[in-house]
Amino acid sequence: MKKNISVFAILALVILLNGCLTYGAGGLINNHDNSHEIGAYLFGSTRYTETTISYGLNEKNQENLLGVGLSLRYSFSLMGMSVYPLLNVEYQNILNKQTNDLGWVRFGGGMDYWILSNMYVRGVLLYAPSMFIIDNDGISKYQNDVIQTNMVAGFTCRLALGYRPKSSFSLANILPFKGKQPANTPPAQTPSPTNRDGWDIRNLDTARNVNYLSDLEKDVILELNMARSDPKKYAQMYLNPNKSAAAKEAYDELMRSSSLAVLQPRRGLSQAAKDHVLDTGPKGITGHTGSDGSTLSQRANRHGTWRTGISENCSYGMSTARDINIQLLESSGHRANIMNGNSRVVGVATGPHRQYSQMCVQKFAVDYVDK
Repeated sequence: MKKNISVFAILALVILLNGCLTYGAGGLINNHDNSHEIGAYLFGSTRYTETTISYGLNEKNQENLLGVGLSLRYSFSLMGMSVYPLLNVEYQNILNKQTNDLGWVRFGGGMDYWILSNMYVRGVLLYAPSMFIIDNDGISKYQNDVIQTNMVAGFTCRLALGYRPKSSFSLANILPFKGKQPANTPPAQTPSPTNRDGWDIRNLDTARNVNYLSDLEKDVILELNMARSDPKKYAQMYLNPNKSAAAKEAYDELMRSSSLAVLQPRRGLSQAAKDHVLDTGPKGITGHTGSDGSTLSQRANRHGTWRTGISENCSYGMSTARDINIQLLESSGHRANIMNGNSRVVGVATGPHRQYSQMCVQKFAVDYVDK
């Protein structure tokens, strides 16, 4: 067994575990011009890349192969599924034969079909074109211990079961040390519950003591109330008018806006928002129409009764409360919902989204009575 096996396996495992959004395992079949391989593999996917570790058996000459692969991908939603093209590079180490290792360059595509809110079935089909020729004598130009890249053409088929955790895993989160603390540096202080970034939040943090919201969802409501209570201060501290025309428009409007009443949380509105997250997130759908055709008002009516006016914001791809609200403030329609002086109550839900990793739904109403 060659010494570099452990090096490649450890490197692949580090990449596989560090910061991936989804994980999974399954079986594979490699059918090439002169060989047939069956095996199993593990994968870890980020938004644009995928790392694989595979183990297979070549049925022709009974060789065992350990593979380490990296793919570039870009997914998009199609008929409720996630579809993506792939460009794959894989190194295969032959474990029990003193023959050449293999290098593959493949292209193809994959599809994820969600069967639960956090589990999906994955199918991948790849093709490796023949990229190098063999001498007239039938002897490879490459000597032993040199990676042969696509000496023969062939197909690879993979079928797996995948899982998306609520938050991505990173080795940095479990390392026993984070680095040495600089000398004479005081330990970081936990922000006071009555103060954040110089804001007195005692009357703004209206959702902090409710038990049906996550900390992120509570922070989203706090950010909404910070922007409503003092729009000018919020714009000066957090909005960058030089970033884009939309950002400048948001900055200028908040600088002209007056203070508004803070929003109070409502359980029913948050449940309605959560319905939309659980329905559209796993399917990769965007917008305000549910997969069943439901509207924002119909979802709100499931859990209570709204009066006079109701609106909804949807954010995608942002993972912090401030980033969520800044993204929405930089959109004129979403900003109008946030800065609507008639609104008095709010519901918020966050969760994973198949295409954009994270989504947030905000629901505003003039009045709302929970069931």
